[in-house]
Amino acid sequence: MSTRYTAYVDGQPVEIVIHPDGSVEVDGQVIEVDLEHISNETIYSLLIEHHAHEVYAEYLQEGEWVILVDGERHEVRVEDERARRLRQLGGGTPRPVGDVQIKAPMPGLIVKVPVEEGQPVTAHQALVILEAMKMENEIRAPVEGVVKAIRVEPGVPVDQGEVLVVLGPPPESE
Repeated sequence: MSTRYTAYVDGQPVEIVIHPDGSVEVDGQVIEVDLEHISNETIYSLLIEHHAHEVYAEYLQEGEWVILVDGERHEVRVEDERARRLRQLGGGTPRPVGDVQIKAPMPGLIVKVPVEEGQPVTAHQALVILEAMKMENEIRAPVEGVVKAIRVEPGVPVDQGEVLVVLGPPPESE
């Protein structure tokens, strides 16, 4: 039996079907895909139609990931059929309870922090600019909230998984 998922890549839905024979269908098109770990639990080699890509994958929370493909950052939420139906019945995915820690998806150098403590932010708003692999990556808020703490400053190197910013709940939900 095939397994069906909907992946929301930067908010845009992509239908994915994984067939029992291992083939993968993306938005109705069968593609050749191979994924292998190459270093620790977050770095992969992804082969799509004979083209290699380096992928960093950071798990945020249930079904939500930050994925960097060849240095390009994407926010991804993945739902199987059951989760999609439950969300549709319940009216949406609830915001995580309590503080949300925003972590570095890879080692790099902090270039800019365009927010301040106490500042309200919207989902997808840039919180930190991180230079890694000779590219600047915007680290964005996964949810709406208030900047509770900033743990980095420009010019400082960070390790993968290091907490950059802590978001508290938005004022109206406290």
